[in-house]
Amino acid sequence: MKFYASQVSHSTRGNASFVGGWTPSPSENCVTYWPSWCQAALAQYRAAMSVELPGEVASLGRRAGALVIDWLACLLVAKLLAPALELGEAPFLPLAIFFLEVTLLTWFVAASFGQRLFRIEVIGIDGQRLMLWRIIVRTALICLVIPAVVFDSDGRGLHDRAIGSVAILRKRSN
Repeated sequence: MKFYASQVSHSTRGNASFVGGWTPSPSENCVTYWPSWCQAALAQYRAAMSVELPGEVASLGRRAGALVIDWLACLLVAKLLAPALELGEAPFLPLAIFFLEVTLLTWFVAASFGQRLFRIEVIGIDGQRLMLWRIIVRTALICLVIPAVVFDSDGRGLHDRAIGSVAILRKRSN
């Protein structure tokens, strides 16, 4: 019996789909050796790739613009809260304000300050509002930067995939 590297690494990451919905692509020829788990993994992978999103995903330009607006607003609030401090003396103050602003506004109105200006809202892939714990995890991942700049084919960042959310264009109200 031959073991391929993809089979071994996949078996050690068996719970990867529980963490964020991401499942590595199982090899078609592993069905010969491990039919039960490979068939299930292949079916799960195909189902995960065919998720229908509840609206039009916001473009990278809109999301980047919203992020810049949010960050500038947080720098301004940090300067207003601590006028005597130079930004170098309290480097994490703007980040803490950013975390609070994005978390609270996303919880209350489904969008941060910048996202509201760019007509973006953050909802679950099921179309429902996000629970607070999911918003906290999403915002923490945005603060880490790397998950927010790695995208999938749908244009969703790793932070969105990890919690099952999507940043969509808000519908215009007439």
